[in-house]
Amino acid sequence: MPHVVERYVGALEPLGIADDGGGVELWLPEERSHAVYPPVNRQPPAERTIGIAPGARHTTKRWLPSSFAAVAQTLQRQGWRVIALGSKSERDLCETVVAGLDRSRTLNAAGSSLEETARLLDQCTLVLSNDSAAVHLAAARRVPVVVVYGSTVPALGFTPYRVPYRAVEVELSCRPCTHIGRSACPRGHFGCMQYVTPNDVLRAIASLEATTAGLGGGQSR
Repeated sequence: MPHVVERYVGALEPLGIADDGGGVELWLPEERSHAVYPPVNRQPPAERTIGIAPGARHTTKRWLPSSFAAVAQTLQRQGWRVIALGSKSERDLCETVVAGLDRSRTLNAAGSSLEETARLLDQCTLVLSNDSAAVHLAAARRVPVVVVYGSTVPALGFTPYRVPYRAVEVELSCRPCTHIGRSACPRGHFGCMQYVTPNDVLRAIASLEATTAGLGGGQSR
């Protein structure tokens, strides 16, 4: 299935509106005078920093908080700085994820404004997220993304658009059970998230970091 952005653009083509090839954008106030969208020329930050977004509106799109925490702890032992991202209602969830970390190298930024979140994303080497809004905010700031998919799948067309990414998922006959998420697993086992391990995600992070080091833009799976 084509990406949802391409479906929207296709609907607008009869009106003479075409894709400019630039991908999705989220401009900061001071960037609006630029002729070129500044994140296009983005370089990875000097300090390895991961943005972690453990929330999602629907339960079946949320990887386990304990698994996010395990990944964050491993990365911090490897020298990474950690920024937890989310809405105001997700602040306690983010606190659960970062509770065991070195607070001098950790920021719980849940509840930040859209502009503040964009500035924090600019500090990130990579973002780790569920299939949620954070994926698309990161893509808009040209930050590579590792996405954990549960009840949804990449083929539905909601992947990070025109940025390098890795999809982490397990193959189950019941997936996808929805295109937007559910309040509970209809089969009761929640295997789509339970069976994704921290090591699966750490391997995806290492692969994406190796692929994107020193590079900007592009798209990968």
